[in-house]
Amino acid sequence: MIHEKYLIILIVLFLGACKIKKQSITQSGSAQSKGYTALSKFNGDTLNYLKTNFQNQKEKYIHKPANVLLNDIEFKINSYLFGPGRDASSIYDISLSGISRAGLTNSINSKGKTIFIYIIWEKGPSETEAHEMRNKYNGQWTKEVANFYGNYIVKDIKASD
Repeated sequence: MIHEKYLIILIVLFLGACKIKKQSITQSGSAQSKGYTALSKFNGDTLNYLKTNFQNQKEKYIHKPANVLLNDIEFKINSYLFGPGRDASSIYDISLSGISRAGLTNSINSKGKTIFIYIIWEKGPSETEAHEMRNKYNGQWTKEVANFYGNYIVKDIKASD
């Protein structure tokens, strides 16, 4: 009888530990927590939203897969650019924008302001891979592109216009 009570207590403790571990794993895909301010609170000021939540709180994202950061961005990413590295072995960074690829090109050509969040990689994909991905999806940010870049590790984050 005493052994059965201990067995029941052990099972309850084990199940409780499993539930806590599951919650921890579920939450690891996002770093939104204390200090995060929803996009709606910025009244259309996307640059301030990016600086407040990502650039100023970059320690939540540094040395983690980019998916953690990508999961926390509330606006729809539509297009991206990437910066070449010092050699062709990898790209240096990726710049994400909420405007379309055509709008991005027009804005850059007319020297207009375009808001970007820059993700600098610890070691990014090769330039060849990055060019293939950009050409395949015409520079548009798709689920496939997000999955491709999502596992690369973030070294730094900057937001600017």
